[in-house]
Amino acid sequence: MAQKNSGATRQSDFPIFEYLSMLVPTRMWQDFRAMPRHQRGLVISIIASMILSLVIVGFGRAAINHYLATRGVFLYDALQSPYQIEERTIPLVPTQPDTIILPAAIGSYQWQIPLTEEELEAAAIAEVESLGMMITAVQRAIETYDTAAASVAAATATETEVVGQIAEEPAVLITVEQQTLVLEAALVQLETALPVVEKADTIAEVIAAPEIYPLRVALDTVANSDIALTEVNDLLLHFSQIETEMALPASVNDCLVASEAGSDELPACGITIYPLYLEPGTYQITADAQPVAVTMATFEDHETATSMMKELYTYADTNGQTGNYTLGVTQVDYFYSRLEGDYTFVWSHDNWVYVISALSFTDMEAIATAFPY
Repeated sequence: MAQKNSGATRQSDFPIFEYLSMLVPTRMWQDFRAMPRHQRGLVISIIASMILSLVIVGFGRAAINHYLATRGVFLYDALQSPYQIEERTIPLVPTQPDTIILPAAIGSYQWQIPLTEEELEAAAIAEVESLGMMITAVQRAIETYDTAAASVAAATATETEVVGQIAEEPAVLITVEQQTLVLEAALVQLETALPVVEKADTIAEVIAAPEIYPLRVALDTVANSDIALTEVNDLLLHFSQIETEMALPASVNDCLVASEAGSDELPACGITIYPLYLEPGTYQITADAQPVAVTMATFEDHETATSMMKELYTYADTNGQTGNYTLGVTQVDYFYSRLEGDYTFVWSHDNWVYVISALSFTDMEAIATAFPY
């Protein structure tokens, strides 16, 4: 007897494929059209409500973020100058000569009486005289050594004559002769250079003199000729230290101070602006502490002061390192810099430019915090 088919549909062993086939766009469209009309309307309403909700939530979040980002100060108004420098008093240019407007004390730091021109000249002359004494000491040491070398040469020559054929190559005699020539050449250069040093007023004049270079060459030859003279080595080291110090770039504070003298005496700072009034000062917390340089200068207007700030910043950024800054966008400009070990804070307020420079960041910040202007 034949069996009847019950009509039951055989299900796949992997129903996942049936579910995936239901996600095919054409299948979904067919299923959607097969729905009753009221069900299709309900599905469309649910999807539209979800899309509208997402749009409302997105706009709401954007509006909240915009409010939070713009509810306070904005752009340039949000820049905060350090040490509340925008709230400080603007000094008046003194009308009487020899009037000092820098405070006698800034916090725990005391203003130091500056050296007079006579004292500065005396210090420069003392430095030159010290160099002259070193050159004289070298001259005496070489003369003493040369005399001793001549005695050794004479004794060696006598010994060579006695030995006769045994000393066919008197190596000691040749070495002494060579040293004598080197020493005599150095003595000639010393005698030439010493009058130049005696007439000079500053170390810079001595180093720039054409007689100094041949002297240093001659002394280098002495030092490299197995002639052990401490005086020669000390003088060569002293020359090198002077050159190193002279080659160091001027500090930012030095550039501002030098701007008062005009373009003829400016260091290589690239400064083209000159102040109407400038007052430098030095402060120390104790007598043996490192000094802190403070300089204030005023200009014709705020724009000129800002131009000076930009030139000082360019110099500091080219020759050292610069930190946080704002230039030309607010009424108070400032920047930090470090140049050859000096920490410097520079700022402008109204028509004034101020510079604080110290070897210690703590000293610099302490004076910047307590400074009245």
